[in-house]
Amino acid sequence: APLIWFAVGVALAGLATAFAYFTNYSNVGAANSMRRIWDHPWHEETPESKWWMKSYYACLSVSVVSGFASLGLFVMGMYKVWGAVISLGQ
Repeated sequence: APLIWFAVGVALAGLATAFAYFTNYSNVGAANSMRRIWDHPWHEETPESKWWMKSYYACLSVSVVSGFASLGLFVMGMYKVWGAVISLGQ
């Protein structure tokens, strides 16, 4: 059973890494799709850049949640191994 906790933790860590990449990709997409103007702040949002920002926040949320879930599963796996080792002594 502890091996399953660790395996799911590794899968979630991979998912967090993938969505961290998608977060950066979405951020660049938002920056590149903004309209350049001659007045400060030198750019303005477009419908496409707003969509990219929604994608950015969605990917960021998935990345953070799966990263913390991965850490939680690793801790749970360590706790299960600790319990199994303690029960061997009885």
